[in-house]
Amino acid sequence: MNLISQKDPAVRDLIDHFMSLFGPGSFTLRDYWDGDACAIGFESLNQRQLIYVNSFNRRPFHYYVDLEDVSNSHSYSVIQNIENASIAQVEELMRRYIIEH
Repeated sequence: MNLISQKDPAVRDLIDHFMSLFGPGSFTLRDYWDGDACAIGFESLNQRQLIYVNSFNRRPFHYYVDLEDVSNSHSYSVIQNIENASIAQVEELMRRYIIEH
């Protein structure tokens, strides 16, 4: 069973949006939070940065976001967090830290 199909519609829509915008193969989709229907991660292909996105209790097209340094396989550190990020802000983070690396 595809765990993505069990995600919140806002998360599925965001995944579809980024697949269309950036193309398949331009990032790795991570679901370390399979018990959380509102959470998903977008990781750079070099496995150094990850954007954690959560749609829980947010208005449409707004998300809680953590930009994380995941280059150390034993731990991660939060570089930046945004409590109420617009889709445009998430797109910019994707371009700067996930797609261009």
